[in-house]
Amino acid sequence: MIEKWAKAVGCSEAATEDAIENGVRTRRYGPGRESAEVVFITIEGLGHHWAGGVSQAPEFLVGKNSKKFNATDAVWDFFRLHPIKAKENPK
Repeated sequence: MIEKWAKAVGCSEAATEDAIENGVRTRRYGPGRESAEVVFITIEGLGHHWAGGVSQAPEFLVGKNSKKFNATDAVWDFFRLHPIKAKENPK
C-alpha cells in the first residue's frame, strides 16, 4: 500500500531511504511531484497505540506501548517541512 501512495504522488515505488535505528524503521519515498514525499515508519514491538502516547487500553487488548518514538512530533515535523501550497483561484 505504501508503494501505491508513493506512486500516486509521483515518487518512485522504491524507497530512497530505508534505515533502522533503535527499533524504529523509516522508509522514505521521493521526492515526487511538487517535492512530495511519503514517509513510512514502523516501531518494533508496538501494539495498537499512538507511538509515544499514553496507553488508553489494557495491554492484553492492544499490545505493548513504546517510548522509542513520538508520533506527534513526527507528524508535526513532516507537515512543518511539507506545507500545503495554496493554489491560485482561477478567474
